[in-house]
Amino acid sequence: MDLKSLVRLIEKMRTDINKSYENSVLIGDVVVKKSQELDELLNQYDRFTKD
Repeated sequence: MDLKSLVRLIEKMRTDINKSYENSVLIGDVVVKKSQELDELLNQYDRFTKD
């Protein structure tokens, strides 16, 4: 899997988490934690591609 595909997958995961929250499948604390984890992955990708 190339990096751009990985970023798209991470972004889709964030969207899916937010939709699950809206549909009351996940509670707020879980959404915040998972969203933060995915943000960190995207930040790592940005740092990697800028070096």
